[in-house]
Parts: sequence; structure tokens; C-alpha cells
Amino acid sequence: MTKQIGQFEIKGVLGGGGMATVYRGEHVSGIGMDAAIKKLHPHLALDDDLRARLKVEAQALSRLNHPNIVQIFDYVDVDGDCALVTELVEGATLRDLMTGFSEQPMPLSLALGLFRQILDGMRHAHQQDCLHRDLKPGNIMITSERLVKILDFGIASLIDTDRVTRTGVALGTPVYMAPEQLSGAQDLNAQTDIYALGIVLWEMLAGPSARPRGERGWRLTTEQVDQLAERDVPAPLVEVVHRLVEEDRSKRYTDCDQVFEALNDLLEQDCLDEDSRLVLSGRGPVTSGMQLPKIDLQPGSATEPLIPITQTVVATTGQRAAIAARRGSILAVLLLVAAVAAALSRCCWRAAICSCSPVRVKRPQRSTRLPRSRSRRPRRPPRSRANPWHPPPSPRRLPGQSP
Repeated sequence: MTKQIGQFEIKGVLGGGGMATVYRGEHVSGIGMDAAIKKLHPHLALDDDLRARLKVEAQALSRLNHPNIVQIFDYVDVDGDCALVTELVEGATLRDLMTGFSEQPMPLSLALGLFRQILDGMRHAHQQDCLHRDLKPGNIMITSERLVKILDFGIASLIDTDRVTRTGVALGTPVYMAPEQLSGAQDLNAQTDIYALGIVLWEMLAGPSARPRGERGWRLTTEQVDQLAERDVPAPLVEVVHRLVEEDRSKRYTDCDQVFEALNDLLEQDCLDEDSRLVLSGRGPVTSGMQLPKIDLQPGSATEPLIPITQTVVATTGQRAAIAARRGSILAVLLLVAAVAAALSRCCWRAAICSCSPVRVKRPQRSTRLPRSRSRRPRRPPRSRANPWHPPPSPRRLPGQSP
């Protein structure tokens, strides 16, 4: 029997992770409508927090209707199944596209054309009071028509609804998180996503090898942004990147409209080539006059299809202390269980040896000690005339006899 989620039948697996599995679904009516079904694992569907996060993603997508944002079809939470049904996006992630250029950064016109679509989609989300809070190349898909699709609003924040994030805990990917988000602040706004947009733009302009891999706690520095000039990035565009990733929120762009104004100023300064000017102004295709890397963008070739809810949890100082205490308690319990298991195995080993070895009668050993008296009171020697210390008893006197 085919598993059915809502009005869609599951036809295959697209991908998966530690929290959810993404399936390919087809509408039961047979109209040919395909969908991506993000379904929580059965044991995690009992977690109220994870179900609330998936519901927030559904609420966020239900508000958004933009060509650069994935479209929602349905949300199902019944009979132990908690799933989100969305538009099926087939292609490659922005991370795959950047990696395809090997050690060299992608052409300036391609980077600006893709960034303009990402910025346009995020502007629409902010206008609907929706923050993404986990924007990164892995959550941005490029279709076979070179159309950008923003995915995974799993930890999105709806400004006019209750927050799902716990106090003192920051959700997201640390490399792309703004300083205020990394510190667990609650007063987040559009500037949080703008900081992530700046990191994404810097990666496209600097190339995949510019950011060290596997280095924990890495943060983008001012010197690394300045090094974009060595890769023939125009100085005005470098200043735009500087202001996008500004640590101080008061110096950062306040909304996406200001970023669009800054990009339009680049057209007036005559610092871009013709292809970049056409793409940035929206009058030319993204792939105009360039050689793309050999990445298969045909349907079904996505290497990171619809990543499930796998955001990193970053705790603040107080939360780290609590986590360390819990880890210490868990370690103590594990050590105790190991000790008990070792003792039981030792007893079983001895019992096995005793059952296999012949029975030997143990002979009692002769004791060199003197036998103790049954009574602690010293034995009184018998009375006799030979013993001066114990004179014989006086003779009995008859009645009427004088002493």
C-alpha cells in the first residue's frame, strides 16, 4: 500500500537528515503535480518543539508568494505524521555552483545576477514580517532555468506571532549569523538576514577557497573583505560588502531597499562591465556571455535536495554551563553503569569457571590456638587440701552440737 501524506502519495526519497526525510510526492488526483514532502522522523514527531518549528515554517511560507521563494502546498499533522508539503525544486544549491568554479570565484555578472534574485526574495519576506535567520548557500537552490529559490524557513521568525526559540539559545549556522543573533538576542530584525546576505555575497565574489573549512569559530574579518580588490572586484562593491557585514547594527543597512539603492548606485558610477550592468539592472539573463561550470542542473540531480531541519544550536554562556552540568551527570551515570556491568561480567565469569572445574573438598586446617572456654569466666579449680588457696569446707554440724 502506498503511503499517503495529505493529498500526495510518496513516490521516492529525495534526501534526509537527522531530523527529517524529504520525499518526492505526487498528487492523488493524477493531474501530474509533484511535490517535496518534508516529514519528521516518527520518534521526533513526538517532540512538541520540533513540531512547532515545522509549523512556523509552514506559517511563514503561507504568507510568501514570490518567484524566488519555494511555494507551500500543504501542512499535515495527524496520526503521528508531521510533514510539510512544498513545491518540488529540482536543480543544484548555490554551494554546488560555487564549488563548481574550483579555486576561482564565479564571474562578477553571475554573482550579481544571483544575488539580486536572493535580495528580491528576502525583501518580499521582510515585507511580510518574516525573518529567515538561516540564510546560506545550502538553503538557496538554482533551477535548470537559472532561477533562484530560497528554501528552509525552518527557524524563521514571524514578527507578529509567538517565538519558538528558547531564551538564551540561538538557532542558525554560526558562520552566517549576525553578532546579535549569535549572542542569543531576542530583538532581531531584517538586519539579521542582511548580515547573512553579505556573507553569501562575499563567498560568491571571493571563491570557495577563501573561507577556511573545518575551522570552528571562524568569522569574516575586515581584512578578508578588503582582499576582494585583489580579485578585480570594484571598490564601490567592496564598500557595499563592508556595510552588509558590519558588526555594529547602527552602521549596517537597515533593510533590503537600502541594499538595492546601493546596487543601483553602482550602475551610475560606471565601475561594472556591460554584462554586470545588464544583469544588475534586471534587463539581461543571468547566464549572458559566460561559461558556467559543468554542473548537471537537470531534474533529479540535486546534491543537496531540500535540506531538512538541521540548523546548528549555539548556546550562550549561561546555557553552556547548564549543558556542561548535564553532560557531567550523564558521564557519571555512564561510568556507574559500566562499573556495574563489569562486576556482573566478573561474577558470570567466575560462575562459569566453577561449573566447569571439579569439586574439591577442603580439609579443615588444624588450629594452633588453644580452645577457648565456653564461659568467659575463668574456670575455678576444684577444692582440695593440697591447694592452700582453697581450704576444705568445714564439717557439717549436727543439731545441738557446739562448735
